Amino acid sequence: MIQIAKSMVGMKRTLLQPVYLSAFFFAVIYSLISLVNHYYFRTYAFDLGIRNNAMYDYMHFQWNQASVMYPFKQFDNILGDHFCLLPIFFAPFQFIFGSYTLLIFQIASVLWGGIGIYRLVSVYSESKLLPALAQLHFYLIWGVFSALSFDYHDNVIAAMLLPWYVYHLTRKQYVFTWIYLIIILISKENMALWMIFVSLGLMIHFFQDKELRKFSLVQTLVSGLAFLLIMKVFMPLAGDGQQYQHNSFSALGSNTSEMLEMVFLHPLKAFTLLFEAPASVNSAAYVGIKSELHFYLLAAGGIALIFRPQFLLMILPILGQKLFNDDVVKWGVLGHYSIEFVPILTIALYAWVSSFNSSRWKIWLAAIFLATNFLNTFSMHDKPTVSKYYLASQLRWFQARHYEREFDIQEAHRVLAMIPKDAVVSANHVFVPRLAFREQIYTYPHVGDDTEYILLLDNTNDVYPISRKDSDERIRLLKENPAWESIYQSGGFLLWRKKDL
Repeated sequence: MIQIAKSMVGMKRTLLQPVYLSAFFFAVIYSLISLVNHYYFRTYAFDLGIRNNAMYDYMHFQWNQASVMYPFKQFDNILGDHFCLLPIFFAPFQFIFGSYTLLIFQIASVLWGGIGIYRLVSVYSESKLLPALAQLHFYLIWGVFSALSFDYHDNVIAAMLLPWYVYHLTRKQYVFTWIYLIIILISKENMALWMIFVSLGLMIHFFQDKELRKFSLVQTLVSGLAFLLIMKVFMPLAGDGQQYQHNSFSALGSNTSEMLEMVFLHPLKAFTLLFEAPASVNSAAYVGIKSELHFYLLAAGGIALIFRPQFLLMILPILGQKLFNDDVVKWGVLGHYSIEFVPILTIALYAWVSSFNSSRWKIWLAAIFLATNFLNTFSMHDKPTVSKYYLASQLRWFQARHYEREFDIQEAHRVLAMIPKDAVVSANHVFVPRLAFREQIYTYPHVGDDTEYILLLDNTNDVYPISRKDSDERIRLLKENPAWESIYQSGGFLLWRKKDL
């Protein structure tokens, strides 16, 4: 009994350490963003619905055909769209956490990443305060909040493992380094490309250490090989030979050779695209989006990239992926498109800060950048950014509207319960993540020949991917269609069942 009591006291002391108290505090805030959004039906078919449906198939030992994406994209295997293997390993937990499963793992990964930052900075510095400030800095960067406010994405988990990857590499714990690298590589196809640059940057960072330099070079080569295999073998095989769907860089060129020509033969033109919209979309509506991103990067500690350029190398593929893209949404600070910056900015900043001889200077610099980082993130919460599709209700966890919906949540669950678990359903995008644990699930307006139930919202603008006008017209036609019978019309919910069932 005495030994048990001592163990409990020791555990209590461990949990009361700043590193874990900080993680617990932000676990609450992150849950108020992500889990509350899901509870109030502010998660969507793209991408949580896609991944939930994939987990259902994986637990039935079959590949996922991504019916959620019909007719926008059609694959015999969802891995032909994005090479994301993590849902295979998370799939068993759907029996415990249900449709919240991936969101919970996403939050846990961010918390784990912050603890990794604490451990890493503890290696750099003997100060007990500096690692705690680094962990707070990591948790407060805007990229975390914007990512958690928008669904689940595999690259979030991959990015959050990077601090542990660097920590184990720094400690020359190579087995753990390989484990983290493998997990990152199988998270998403672009993570392999990212890790090429990360490993190159670390090779420069550890250049004075011959052992680490050689090991980082090997990791670079492995990441490059993994990227080629994923892009040239695994994804084409899974996608039945279809071309990669996400080469949306027409401002650089229509194919790889033209893109390389633009970057290497016309570097000034390529450079301007990092700050300005391409001529094809050059309008007042898009002014300032890319500049806003650069400002956020600097305020979150990006100034350290000037003094530690090896870390700048690590974010180049992410900057290119965002700023050369045709999709305006990817340019800015919203969504999950900035999550890879979070660990790099924090590690770069504290690698630079830790190099100062004066302990007082270290703490002051860390505190100043923590303050600018906080103001940065708060400003994103407080007012709409110039980035497109800012949704205050999804992000502002401290306001009442975040805990409200224009329809009754309990009624929504009652309507969902009216649909048999094995029925083929076409549903409004906000319902798909909840209904995704079945063989076939479509995102409305796609209605397959095998569809048995249709569930929609009425009198709302929340009708992606169609317009409100189109939605209203389709609902009118459904009401007049003799093949469908209405079994529920109340509170803004419309549920039809095919008559020949």
